[in-house]
Amino acid sequence: MADIIRADKFFSIWIFIYTIAYIFKITPYNPIILICIALTFFVFSLFIIIYNLNEKSLLFYYIIINIIVKIIPLFIIINNKITNNDIIFTIYIILLYVIYMKIIKKNII
Repeated sequence: MADIIRADKFFSIWIFIYTIAYIFKITPYNPIILICIALTFFVFSLFIIIYNLNEKSLLFYYIIINIIVKIIPLFIIINNKITNNDIIFTIYIILLYVIYMKIIKKNII
């Protein structure tokens, strides 16, 4: 039986949820750095997917989903100022993710 990958293991999901909370003014720290990190990984993974493309690849859906959860939120918050607290928060959230993945014994990559 195949191992099911839960949504909590994807850092992009964490970033998307936090970004929605930021857009609705629930949380104070700007996630723009996190979105840029996620977009960087999206671009790298896109090259890998295209290189290994086959008839079972869902490239179109992968691109559409990433546009919705990364690029659209980025355009919504692009003009918001980044503060030192935003940078510190970014570091904390990345560390929290790494610690969480270590606790559940999953490889971050």
